Amino acid sequence: MFRMQYWKYYFEKKSVFLIFLTQILFGNLGFAQGKILFINPTQGKMIHTNIGDQLSVKYKGYLGQTEYVKSTLLEIKDSTFIVGTPLLGMDRSNTDNQINFKEIRYADVIEFRRAGVGRVLLKTGLSLMATVGTILVLKELYSQNNVSDLGKIGISIGIGLGLNQLINIALPDKPNHKMKDGWEIKVLKD
Repeated sequence: MFRMQYWKYYFEKKSVFLIFLTQILFGNLGFAQGKILFINPTQGKMIHTNIGDQLSVKYKGYLGQTEYVKSTLLEIKDSTFIVGTPLLGMDRSNTDNQINFKEIRYADVIEFRRAGVGRVLLKTGLSLMATVGTILVLKELYSQNNVSDLGKIGISIGIGLGLNQLINIALPDKPNHKMKDGWEIKVLKD
């Protein structure tokens, strides 16, 4: 009897996880759908931002200070948008979850960068491949035992930090579009 209850519990948890994963991949987290369009008429550029995309935003905070956030776009409203960590069953009225998201007014945005799902997956994949490659190279280096323990630590840190810096240089997260350069924000509701 216990074994049957265990498997039922296991598959219920797996189902919830798979549904959540599917929703993240397809950008549908159960919120009102829409798009934010960043438009620069002088340069003839337009950037579509959908729910589920990663945004890096520098904005004017509550007390006028400049703040920076890099997180997932969760909800689009008429005058604000919400970024944060997508949590299953997130309730924004619960004060315990207040730390997991930020609501930003469109008028407060100073700089922005949009990173779609493909860019996030590419950066994650490159980091994962760099980690595996580093482990394999260091395993071979350490098996020869020609390097002291302190040297091994230094080589490990150097390779890890160097590869991380290369990936961040190739795929930066810092906002690169400034609102003062003529960018405007428009909201499209589905």
